[in-house]
Amino acid sequence: MLKPQEISGHTFTKTLLGGYSVSAVGEFLDAVAEDYSALHNENATLKSKLKVMVDKVEEYRATEEAMRSALLAAQRTAEGILKDAETRRDEILANASDEALARRDDCRREVAELEERMRRARTEMARFIASGRELCAQEIKFLEQLPQMQVNVTLPAEDEAEATPEPAPAEPDTKPEPDAPHLDELKFGQSLKKD
Repeated sequence: MLKPQEISGHTFTKTLLGGYSVSAVGEFLDAVAEDYSALHNENATLKSKLKVMVDKVEEYRATEEAMRSALLAAQRTAEGILKDAETRRDEILANASDEALARRDDCRREVAELEERMRRARTEMARFIASGRELCAQEIKFLEQLPQMQVNVTLPAEDEAEATPEPAPAEPDTKPEPDAPHLDELKFGQSLKKD
């Protein structure tokens, strides 16, 4: 292939009449035409390849833009999911904390109620024990005074009991001690103290 310097520096042989040799010019033009044709074909091929490359680059740019948009959308979605998850986590923790505090308060209230019931039960038990001791003391006192009491009991005969009414008890010959209660007046659990 001819270089540009070869074309511009090419000299033709002169003929006898002072002009250029037709055959030399023809040969040169044939070589230039051949090179020009090759360059033209190569240029056309390169232009078609360049068009394909430009189309591919545009396609890649469009794909890149779509991928960038998809990536941004995915990033926004991920951020939204993360934010929702954090919000949900905070809500769950707040609810769990509130529920734990409520349960703790319920347990404390229940413990306080049970302690109050236990205190009342102890008080009642102490009263019951004191009352039982007092009753036992009264009964012991009564049993100790029993030999000193006079009891007038007359039992009618079997035949007379059915036919005749019971006579009124006779007055005792001796008077009981002033502090000793009369046996007929006492009942089980009754206080021996005189009011």
